[in-house]
Amino acid sequence: MSEHSIGLKRWIAKKAARLGVAGGSLPLTMSRGHADRLRVLTYHRFVDEARSPFSVSPAVLERQMAWLAGKGLAVGTEAAAEIAAGTAPNRRAVVVTMDDGDPSVIDNAAPVFERHGIPYAVYVIPGRIG
Repeated sequence: MSEHSIGLKRWIAKKAARLGVAGGSLPLTMSRGHADRLRVLTYHRFVDEARSPFSVSPAVLERQMAWLAGKGLAVGTEAAAEIAAGTAPNRRAVVVTMDDGDPSVIDNAAPVFERHGIPYAVYVIPGRIG
């Protein structure tokens, strides 16, 4: 188990909670009124870690970004701000962000984003720099 992995019971509880939230919000997000809303994907780490609640494997990220690129949905933060302000068409755009500035963003995720032409934003914790 890695330093980011958690116990099996806790992992199952977190997955069940996320599925409950996602399942409960699905009717709302699929409704006609939300069909053309801006969405934000937030990631943390990009590594193969068993039972790590904040990690996405590079292979899964590759498939997700290939899909976004194929649909032409990914936009940068400037376009997202214009959409949110109502000064750009409110289409089904997606913004990709990463919290915490984990080194796996540079090592594993940045090449995927660049390969697919996906703009992204990284939010770094200043105390972790250096």
